[in-house]
Amino acid sequence: MTRTTGDVINDLDNAVTDRDAIYDMSQTALVVGFENKCMMVFHDEHNRLKKLNSMVQGGGTPLGFIKITKMGKDVSFLSKPLIEFKDDLATAKLLTELCTELGKRVALRNKGN
Repeated sequence: MTRTTGDVINDLDNAVTDRDAIYDMSQTALVVGFENKCMMVFHDEHNRLKKLNSMVQGGGTPLGFIKITKMGKDVSFLSKPLIEFKDDLATAKLLTELCTELGKRVALRNKGN
């Protein structure tokens, strides 16, 4: 990765837009990949840069963003790779699979309510 973790946190900040205010709920997270797991840094977390630096020092690689929005009963999941991975099909697939899994979990949870 040629950019700094501070640059990636700036990208996370830029991924949150004024348009997000129209939703009942909106969360944006940076996905950090490890050899056998993924972790997230959410846009509204305190000490985001410190958390990301710790993840990178622990072998993690920032991959891209996941945005979750809710409007009424409709929930949407969007993903976007970081510029470094814009042409990497494996990263796009991983982010899409994470969105799919989150969607399934939300659907199951809503069925229980």
